[in-house]
Amino acid sequence: MEDAGNGAVDVRVAESGDLGGIVDVHAAAFPHYFLTNLGRGMLTRFYAAYLYHPNTVNIVATENGKVCAFIVGVCDADEVLKSFYRQNLGYVIGCVCVRLLALNRVIVKGLALRLSHVGIACASVFSRKRSCSAAHQPVECRTRLLSIAVLPAVRGRGASVKMMAFFEERLRERKVREVGLSVNSDNERAIAFYKKTGWRVAGQEAGSTEFVKCL
Repeated sequence: MEDAGNGAVDVRVAESGDLGGIVDVHAAAFPHYFLTNLGRGMLTRFYAAYLYHPNTVNIVATENGKVCAFIVGVCDADEVLKSFYRQNLGYVIGCVCVRLLALNRVIVKGLALRLSHVGIACASVFSRKRSCSAAHQPVECRTRLLSIAVLPAVRGRGASVKMMAFFEERLRERKVREVGLSVNSDNERAIAFYKKTGWRVAGQEAGSTEFVKCL
């Protein structure tokens, strides 16, 4: 697919050398998000944890050799998040405390919405075992599309559709039959995209819309 004279958008599985590009895309695409407000160091640690974990599927789109979009998916969401906290809990606490002292409104508001992460963080430190509820679920029900981001300058050129198809094919190779995601209910652009690409609404909860897709 040609992009207005800028070259083709290519899609592939993410590699270790793509980490910086993934962080750049996230920061540009989501400047007002909770994770972005914790700083580039946090973004780097967060995406490194997912990029290097065996239970994830990470896809990048590149234009002229530079990462311009990405998808991060997890095949065992709880376990990957626990792994992140095991490695980074002290750093996370430090970042959050610094922003709270600075009265960063995004962090103050976002922290209240992420109280469930406190339990996950504690479980990651004091126990390496999965919760019973997670252990009794089939693995495909825990498969999630965690994050999808496209550089603002590249939006509308088809990178998202191309990445999504490639992402779903990688999940099929892993024998995953169903994948889910959540999106802010006021994000009309994203909701329209998911519906267009075959996802169906599975419910709503606390300002978020849940989608699922059978593969």
